[in-house]
Amino acid sequence: MTSAFIRSSSLNARETATEDALERKFSAPKDFFPTLEALTDEELHRCITSDDAFDQLLASTSAVRESTTFTRDLAREIATLCDGNESLLDERASLASARAVVRSGDHARALRAHERASREVMKRTANAPTNRRLAEDARARARELEEAARAETATARATRGALDRDHLERLVERLLDRTERAHRLKLIAALVDDS
Repeated sequence: MTSAFIRSSSLNARETATEDALERKFSAPKDFFPTLEALTDEELHRCITSDDAFDQLLASTSAVRESTTFTRDLAREIATLCDGNESLLDERASLASARAVVRSGDHARALRAHERASREVMKRTANAPTNRRLAEDARARARELEEAARAETATARATRGALDRDHLERLVERLLDRTERAHRLKLIAALVDDS
């Protein structure tokens, strides 16, 4: 009796595992069923009988569109990384040949030249602006432009209509220019800042 119970429970477990596997294998995208409900009987029949029609229906779901976009973006990123790897291979080959030249020549002289070059690089890069500093400078300049535009607007309001048309048009052009430059600087800061 116990062996019959064990056999029946193991069969039930296998059936459940099989059902779970089938459900995962044949699961449909989230928005697939509402899409099916919206189809007419003729469109459903066409989807059942034509692989192309079914493929079009499946491609119209958001899950498939998102998967396609993700796959395309991933392929682009992989291509970019492959290009980067190829350039690193070229650099590696040139460094290997440089190392061979150094090993075959006077080590001490090459070592001194390397130390001089390293010090020069350190000196030049010590004061080089970082992305964060560049972004902060761009944001500060954008704030200055916005403040200047607000100040000029306040001055123009204080005249209470005493401005002639030409002066008003020049004012508007200056304000638009300052606002556009401030916006551009903020956008650059957002793109450059790596924090």
